[in-house]
Amino acid sequence: MHLLDAPEPVIPYHPDLAPEGLPPESRQLLAAAVKSWVFGGMGSWNDIAFSDTARGAEYDQRTDDLYRSVLAALIAVTRGPQSVKV
Repeated sequence: MHLLDAPEPVIPYHPDLAPEGLPPESRQLLAAAVKSWVFGGMGSWNDIAFSDTARGAEYDQRTDDLYRSVLAALIAVTRGPQSVKV
């Protein structure tokens, strides 16, 4: 089961980010965003380099898209349930 579909999603890292009473849709989005955070640390997503310029450019674009998406999800959760669209 995917975190965005889970009836009671478990936030895999830093579960204390979710206050008591956080609506299910917000918990789902927060759990998925936390699980999607792959930036930083040894062996992380952005430790990869490509000698092929085209592949490197595509990787950089996808990295930027992923980073912005995860941040947007975290921001949506902090703004409240009216901004969460799962």
